Amino acid sequence: MKKEWYSMAFTTGGLFYRESVAFAILFVELNDWNKVRDKVLSVNILQSRTLNSSKRQCREIISRLKTLDPKELDLLISGSTQEQKYLL
Repeated sequence: MKKEWYSMAFTTGGLFYRESVAFAILFVELNDWNKVRDKVLSVNILQSRTLNSSKRQCREIISRLKTLDPKELDLLISGSTQEQKYLL
């Protein structure tokens, strides 16, 4: 199975640890990355001052999380802080 490349664009915001876990939880609930993006932007989960910042950060986080398989997403949600950070 071919894996997608993981984005290492830390200049966009670093690890996004808390945000990534929250996005993964939303994905499990909604089962659609587009719906996750829409909810994140409509509720301003990222607490960004501008919509453009939210969109950029959201795009970065989702592109990273899309590379995880279902078991990895589960570990991101339920694993220890250290395991979560290793995954990210």
